[in-house]
Amino acid sequence: MFRLLNTRRVGYAVATIAFLVGCGTGGPNTPPPENRTPTPRGSVTPTPTPTPSLPPGQTPSPTPTATASLPPGQTPSPTPTASPTPTATPVPTPTPTPPPPGTLLIEPNPVTFAGTGATYEQTVTITDPASTTGITFGSCMSGGTAIVTFAAATGGGTSWSDVVTPQAVGTCTASVQDAGAADVGTVTATVNSGSVVITGHSRR
Repeated sequence: MFRLLNTRRVGYAVATIAFLVGCGTGGPNTPPPENRTPTPRGSVTPTPTPTPSLPPGQTPSPTPTATASLPPGQTPSPTPTASPTPTATPVPTPTPTPPPPGTLLIEPNPVTFAGTGATYEQTVTITDPASTTGITFGSCMSGGTAIVTFAAATGGGTSWSDVVTPQAVGTCTASVQDAGAADVGTVTATVNSGSVVITGHSRR
């Protein structure tokens, strides 16, 4: 009788231990170990988006451009037209008129000087209607005093020039001629004193 009770107690104790051990290690609620590697699952491939296709020979229609609309009753403003830039008309260079046959053209004539001396000298041009080899000037005096003097003329053919230097205050006229005196002319010179007179009024 005693042995039978002991045997039952021992079997009960073994069953209890086995139950407890099973719950601690392999039960359905036991979490997986920390170092357990999860089983990889198969990768999911995304499904490509289908591209709409057109029937053979048909081209896609262009996307319409949005047009700005105006309120009812309002008309669009006209686009301003750029005015053309006026073209400058070139100014023709005046051609000197040749003097009549037998006459020399002297410019400027008359010649006016603001004072005496080389500082006020001027150059005159002489145009001969025919080609010549030289131009000469006569004396330009007033009361026995030379008002201006002429240097030797330079140039050639029908175009010449000469430097005129004022020497004294006054007015005179000199003769001009080309080689052989085939063409002649005159030049008048006026020389001013070059001084300015200031008139003052005294105060009372």
